[in-house]
Amino acid sequence: MRNRQLVIARKDEPDETVPLEQVVVGSNPHIVYTQGALTGLMEHGGVLVVCDESHNPVGMMLRLTGHQLQTERTIRQAQAPLLTRKRL
Repeated sequence: MRNRQLVIARKDEPDETVPLEQVVVGSNPHIVYTQGALTGLMEHGGVLVVCDESHNPVGMMLRLTGHQLQTERTIRQAQAPLLTRKRL
């Protein structure tokens, strides 16, 4: 991170910066994320989408603290009966 921007550093290419409020999609198996980058993304309302080797989304990281509705949904989903979770 630099100047409240996510820095994307690639070998043999100039660094790029992305505002922390953006949606970041990681689809390369060699990507390394630092704790500071992940925390910065979450603190500024950014979203991280992680993709598999076929570039299909397989996971997503969202901010939970300070976002009461999302936190409530996550808790309700975790507490839902097993049959409901399977159906969803």
